[in-house]
Amino acid sequence: ARCCQDSCPPHTSTLCAMKFAVTIAIFGLCCARQALADPVGDVLTLMQHLFDQVKEDGKAEAKAYDKFSAWCEDSARTSDHAVQTATEQKARLEARITKLTSDIEEAGTQTEELASSLAEVEAESKKAKALREKEHEDFLEDEKELMEMVE
Repeated sequence: ARCCQDSCPPHTSTLCAMKFAVTIAIFGLCCARQALADPVGDVLTLMQHLFDQVKEDGKAEAKAYDKFSAWCEDSARTSDHAVQTATEQKARLEARITKLTSDIEEAGTQTEELASSLAEVEAESKKAKALREKEHEDFLEDEKELMEMVE
C-alpha cells in the first residue's frame, strides 16, 4: 500500500500511515473540541443573555422604585401638610371654644346680676307703692278731718 503522499518511499508506508492516523486524530480532537466548545459557548451565551436580561430588569425595577419612592415622598408631604393644617385649625377652634365658653359664663353672670338688680328694683318699687298708698290714705283721712272741721 502506498502512502497518502506519492513522495514517500515504500518502506516508510507505516510511517505515513501513522502520520495519517495522527493527522486524523488531531483533526478528530479539533472537531471534538469544537463540538465540546459549542455547548460551553452556548452556555456562556445563554448566561450573557441572562445577565443582560437581569440588568435590564434591574433598571426597570429601579425606575419603578424611583417612581414609587417619589409618590411616597409626595404623599408624605401632602399628609404632613394636611396634618399640620388640621392641627392649626384644631388649635384655632379650641381657642374659639374657650373664648365662647368664657363669654357664656360672663353672660350668665351678667344675667344673674341683672336678675338680682331687677328683684331689688321691684322690691323697692313695691315698698314705694305701699308707702304712697299709705301716705295717700293718711292724706285722705287728714283731708276728711279738715273738711269736717271746716264745715
